[in-house]
Amino acid sequence: MGEVAAAQNTVFIDHYNDWLTGNGGQVPLSLLNDGLHPDERGHHRLALKMIKDLRVYGSDSRVCSLRVP
Repeated sequence: MGEVAAAQNTVFIDHYNDWLTGNGGQVPLSLLNDGLHPDERGHHRLALKMIKDLRVYGSDSRVCSLRVP
């Protein structure tokens, strides 16, 4: 999919490989609510990856920190 995105000059955010990296090559089941779908922490990680890969991340931004007051 990354190759197709590059050929189409579009963004591809590889969540799958991100989840495998740093988790011993396994999907982190602790971030899934039913063994397949992300729970709140899993969605948080997906959102942070998108924010950073789309280069809209700002360390001083309340939106990018995804902290709930």
